[in-house]
Amino acid sequence: MADTFTREILEKLKKHAESSEFGRGFKDTEKVAATYYKTGYLRALEFFEDTLNERRQQWEKGPDFAGLYSSAGDFVCTHKLEVVGDVLFGKGWYDNPDQEDTQAIWEICDFVYPHRYMVQCLELGELDIQVTEIGI
Repeated sequence: MADTFTREILEKLKKHAESSEFGRGFKDTEKVAATYYKTGYLRALEFFEDTLNERRQQWEKGPDFAGLYSSAGDFVCTHKLEVVGDVLFGKGWYDNPDQEDTQAIWEICDFVYPHRYMVQCLELGELDIQVTEIGI
């Protein structure tokens, strides 16, 4: 849903930039400057769209972290992310009782796929940490 919303915004901005006259009512030199501005604006929109497409392709190739987990150790073992956890938090971090599981999982998810997942503790029993994909 977030991807569709982002694409709709990009399309509206692109249509607005292509149809508007940034240089209306200005002298010739200012009209030329406005044309360059419009060209730069359209290039920026193309850059955002390319970045969005690149991120979507990376996400399609990678693993899906969505699901229920009992702890941060369960999460990293399930997805074989022990090395990522060790880099972020130090060796043997998931055995530390002071380490908050929800926050650790969220940091690992953001490190691998920035702003893709939301992590929350449902406190329902054994599998109480929920990882949900929120989109691009």
